[in-house]
Amino acid sequence: MIINVSCESRFDLRTLDSSGPEDEEGIRTAAQVVHSLIAEEVAAGIPTTHIVLGGFSQGGALAMYSALTFPEPLAGIIALSAWLPLHQKFPVVCTLYYITFMYHILVEL
Repeated sequence: MIINVSCESRFDLRTLDSSGPEDEEGIRTAAQVVHSLIAEEVAAGIPTTHIVLGGFSQGGALAMYSALTFPEPLAGIIALSAWLPLHQKFPVVCTLYYITFMYHILVEL
């Protein structure tokens, strides 16, 4: 794992500590890119209720954050070995409900 190295497609990881600093600007910018991709699919005729976001590790984290901050309901979220970015600033009550599959192992064999 490389920490404090700029990432082109997502956001920077500053620490693995869940209470540590996060790249808030990068996370929000990356989520806006995902929101734009969703808007393109909607413009092409795909309803949001047919769109599932998913990813592994940082991609899963971005999928969760993007889905939970999108203003319309999506079909679901798949997050593998992921976490919820900016969880300390996340609303206590979420008005959208999702079918969510999240899987995380504690020990790799």
